[in-house]
Amino acid sequence: MYRPRMRSLVVVAVLLGSFGHAEAGRKSRQKASVLSGAAAGVSGAVTLAGFLTTAEGEAFNQPVLFTGVGLLFVTPSLGEFYAGQYLTYGMGIRALATGLAVYALETQTRKVRCDVPGASTEPNCEIFTEGAYPLLGIAAIAFIGGVWYDVLDAGDAADRYNAKHGFTVTPTMLPGSAPGLMLGGTF
Repeated sequence: MYRPRMRSLVVVAVLLGSFGHAEAGRKSRQKASVLSGAAAGVSGAVTLAGFLTTAEGEAFNQPVLFTGVGLLFVTPSLGEFYAGQYLTYGMGIRALATGLAVYALETQTRKVRCDVPGASTEPNCEIFTEGAYPLLGIAAIAFIGGVWYDVLDAGDAADRYNAKHGFTVTPTMLPGSAPGLMLGGTF
């Protein structure tokens, strides 16, 4: 026979153990997804602002656009960082896409004479060749795909972390109707 006080102590111990563990060890799938999704959204908005805040006569606002693209390279992985994964497939895809874009910009341009009144007759304006557009398109699609991959993988990264670092405290009934705790985990 046990007293009601003992039952209260068991319930309090189970609750304290599970709350402390949830904060210290377990990673929330939802939190990881929100971190990656929100960070990618903010970074995308900064990138878009680089096009919308252009000065007169400019193609885009360089500092804002480059800041946004730089943020997009790292921030979609925040959910994975939260889950203890610091190198992601999405980052690799974005790095390859950036390399392809740099290659296209370095090799797929040519100098032409500027079509501006009063400009010199020698070639001093740089334009894309026909081969630049498909390469830049593939690079853009791959870069966005890398962002999308990390946003979608963030919740799974939290699940992988939890499976690798799992520890549970579960209330149970022992033979003879006595309350108890069951401990389990993976190491």
